[in-house]
Parts: sequence; structure tokens; C-alpha cells
Amino acid sequence: MKRPGIEELNAALRQDAGLRTEIQELAGDLDALLRRVEAKGFGVARQELEALVSALDELSDDELEQAAGGDDAWGSVPKP
Repeated sequence: MKRPGIEELNAALRQDAGLRTEIQELAGDLDALLRRVEAKGFGVARQELEALVSALDELSDDELEQAAGGDDAWGSVPKP
């Protein structure tokens, strides 16, 4: 069975703020980040992970939230 790759990891990051935070916290140590991502079941190349980390650095939290559906996913739902 094929392990989920970079596209699946990217989709998971859009949906899981905790995973996104974890990835961002390890962004300075790609070896540790690669081990963590592999431990979570994703099969990604180092170069793919470097590109993903770079893209995460370029997007603001609001942009990431909008990419994941953000506030508008259910219409105008007030935040608690």
C-alpha cells in the first residue's frame, strides 16, 4: 500500500491547525521534521518538505485559514 505523500500532507495541514503548528515549530530542523512527518505516516522527499515549509512561511494564518475553508465554510458563524 502506498503511503500518503506531499499532497495528502498539504491537505492535512489545511485541515489540522495542530499539525500545521507542529510543522512550523520544526521548520528550522528539516531532519527532525522529516522524521516527524514520516512517523505520522507520510512519505515525502526532503525537497518536497523544504518547499512546503517555504510555502507555509509565506502564507499568513488568515490565508491558511481561508485555504482550509476558514470562517466562510459554514457561512457567517460567529466565533466564540
